[in-house]
Formats: sequence, structure tokens, C-alpha cells
Amino acid sequence: MGKKIKRESFFVTKDEIDDFTSQGPWVINGEKYTFIEDFPSRDCDGVCHNVVVKRKSDSKLFRFIWSYNDGNYHYEHEWEEVFAETKTVYK
Repeated sequence: MGKKIKRESFFVTKDEIDDFTSQGPWVINGEKYTFIEDFPSRDCDGVCHNVVVKRKSDSKLFRFIWSYNDGNYHYEHEWEEVFAETKTVYK
């Protein structure tokens, strides 16, 4: 079995992030986070977004989720570290 990777995670309130639907940048606890990618999630009702951001100080990547459903915006407060995955393409 593979080695389990410990991922950093932390909570960011709506007040701290302000506009979670934008493409930042955001300053959270004195750290700057820049937008990398927004990709849809299939595991929800409505329109769901997985937003990947990069922390400037150490280049770590984090993901947070927000959605739009029944006329309301929903924001998940947990930001979890993610890792870039590459795929080999043979030509």
C-alpha cells in the first residue's frame, strides 16, 4: 500500500476571503494566495466549484469549494492542500 501523505488544512471564514467567487488574489492571515484553476465538481446539487490557489510564500497548492444552488451561494470553510498530478502522454 502507498504511503499516506499528510495534507495541511485550515479554515477561512467568508469574512476573511470576502468574494470567494472571484479569482483573487486573497490575503489570508498575512499570506497571499493567487488563483490557479477552477474546475467543476460532480458530487453536488447545483453548480459546484473546486478552486485551486497557490500560497506565495512556499508555493503550496490548496483547494476550497463553493457552490450555487436554489438561488444561494454556499462556501466551504476548509482549505485543503492538494498536489498537482501529471499524466504521461505517449505519441
